[in-house]
Amino acid sequence: MRAVCWAVCLSVTLAGAVSAQAPAAEPAREGFSETLEVQGVNVEAVVTDKQGRRVPGLTARDFRLLVDGKPVHVDFFLEVREGRAAQTARLPGAAGEPEVATLEAGEAVPTNYLVFIDDYFSPLTLRNEVLKSLSRELRSLGARDRVAVVAFDGRGSRVLSSWAPASEGLEHLLGQAGRQKRFLTRADLDLNTGPLPVGAAQPLGKGLMSEPVADAAGDRSLRELEGIENVVAASAASLRAFADQPGRKVALVASGGWRVDQRAMMGLELPAYVKDGYSLLDPLIDTANLLGYTLYPIHLAEKARLVPSAEPQLASAASGASTMELAAAQNSLVLSARQTGGRLLMPGNNNYLQRVTEDTRSYYWLGFTHTGGDMRRVRLEVQALRPGVEVRSRSSFLPLSRSAKVAMQVESAVLTGDLVGMEPLDVSLGRPVRVSRKALRVPVSLRIPMKDITLLPNGSYQVARLELRTASTDKDGGRSLVAKVPLEIRIQGEAPPADGHLQHDLQLGLRNVPQYVLVSIHDVASGKTLAARVPFEPEK
Repeated sequence: MRAVCWAVCLSVTLAGAVSAQAPAAEPAREGFSETLEVQGVNVEAVVTDKQGRRVPGLTARDFRLLVDGKPVHVDFFLEVREGRAAQTARLPGAAGEPEVATLEAGEAVPTNYLVFIDDYFSPLTLRNEVLKSLSRELRSLGARDRVAVVAFDGRGSRVLSSWAPASEGLEHLLGQAGRQKRFLTRADLDLNTGPLPVGAAQPLGKGLMSEPVADAAGDRSLRELEGIENVVAASAASLRAFADQPGRKVALVASGGWRVDQRAMMGLELPAYVKDGYSLLDPLIDTANLLGYTLYPIHLAEKARLVPSAEPQLASAASGASTMELAAAQNSLVLSARQTGGRLLMPGNNNYLQRVTEDTRSYYWLGFTHTGGDMRRVRLEVQALRPGVEVRSRSSFLPLSRSAKVAMQVESAVLTGDLVGMEPLDVSLGRPVRVSRKALRVPVSLRIPMKDITLLPNGSYQVARLELRTASTDKDGGRSLVAKVPLEIRIQGEAPPADGHLQHDLQLGLRNVPQYVLVSIHDVASGKTLAARVPFEPEK
């Protein structure tokens, strides 16, 4: 993911006895500590017999739900049979949101299909075949089902479609996308030259190349590992951007695979700072489990079926370097699927949506209330108490703080351009100052309504704690990470009138290209978020 917004430098223009500042590290002030909200967590469990057939008719008494190894009470239970509710139930909203919908017995349960296309490591021919197959299968989806499509090309993510019914032109859209003639070239990306990773469609970036590596194999591994880190981050960001949708959520990840654990696989001595190993997949797996997504990777490799074993560890039976590399690429996809309750899909048979639909139309939905006090990964296990059956479900989740929810909301706005759930913010951009041929420093002024700021007493001051977030996207889909800066407002004496405004000035370091700048202000005490997305055109 290419960083577009490089730095945030704060300055403040205020009048009277009001001040704003980024606070120094210190103990949390009274009334402002970051806490986790009580969350409803949904766990989908697929139950099969020894022949792999679905087992219907189970009740909540047939299950034990363990959180960090300890049994918890199941607050919500629903059997979904052939895509319909088998009984009347209350269906929690996505990711523990308070909204609920009532499902009557026999009513269709919506399923949301996010298609993520990894154009970074995927062979062009197989990639196009998969998209054309998906376009033909859309007509088989239900009227309440929704589909969204995101493509990542190594330079940025492009939203081909936000959530929409399959009937609204998606068949034509995927068919068109499946006729792509070429991938981006080396000149398009302005990246490294040199040997390409196995199965890669184009050269990878050079962010890890800050220190030289002794040989070409190490050079290639550095670039490949950076590519894996980027595509995993982009896929996780796509899940967060499309999380706010009721019903079951699945993600089809079409990719040539990611060869992690290259130190062990190739016996390389890579620099210590280089990330490697299956932990590279954690951002995607954790995000999927947090938001209730089940991952169904599609391994886009001509010889994918020849891999002797698809376990998290490489199979010792793998013969030959090419087979071992293929196994390594596939293992990462298998692990992502298993940790989220999904399955790996192979190319060649097509009918991808049909296979996912068959796997997700009959399952059990268990819900519980989580009241943990910290933001660490929580282990989940669903056990079936009936003998002779097997359960497949996600293995963990990460609790979600209010600040983390806002970060997801802003990231969604960066990717989709949609400011849903946020109040308008008055933002103006000043005249840019050139720092270098490719870099600019741009003044930004915010006018924050006092009515949207919560002031709490703290000694002789009234204090408001805000979170300032900035990000940007260019016309090619390149986007920055979301930069977060804590901001404290202190008022001594009489508070300004509620109908007044606080002016806050800052400077952004931006690339010298046309782009959109997104700025948000989140009030920690009230939970209110204001945001604006402003176009920026550099001067000629």
